[in-house]
Amino acid sequence: MKKFSKKNPITLIKLGGSVITNKASSMSLKRQVIEDLVEQIKKIREDFPNEQIIVGHGQGSFAHIPAHKYKTMEGFVSEDSVLGMAVVQDIAARLNREIVKEFLNQDIPAVSFLMSNALITKDKKAEENFFILLKKYLEKGLFPITCGDVIVDKKIGCTVWSTERILNFFTSEFSKNGYKVKRVIHITE
Repeated sequence: MKKFSKKNPITLIKLGGSVITNKASSMSLKRQVIEDLVEQIKKIREDFPNEQIIVGHGQGSFAHIPAHKYKTMEGFVSEDSVLGMAVVQDIAARLNREIVKEFLNQDIPAVSFLMSNALITKDKKAEENFFILLKKYLEKGLFPITCGDVIVDKKIGCTVWSTERILNFFTSEFSKNGYKVKRVIHITE
């Protein structure tokens, strides 16, 4: 089991939604691409055992479609907004579970780390967070997988945080807590 401490440099990797999903077809995965990417990440973990890697993924042909339909980025703007938030969160979590499953298939102890369960915003800005949970996952040797997600917002009801915004938030929180983010890698088409 890998031990995580402030001495471990951190690498954040974003798997772009257009890389892991087929945008031409709703909720369609590129399974072979996902398998290949996970194999490469596994090799990096083996080659650099002292580095901590955290993976985030985009939503591609998954949550973007209902997020646009229900305007979840704008908050509770219609009578369908509450249902829309639930639908977007469900679809985002479904894709996340598929990515986690591939890491587990390759013997990496991956867990979902969904910001909808770890952050509350106010007017789209972080207001309250449970960053300690991410640190505890890492300390226990788990491999957190995050993704773009719909977040409860105190002012507008809900909003969407992209994977890029989440990884930037992680970078800021790690830095504030004395950890070193060595690099952020975006894998795109």
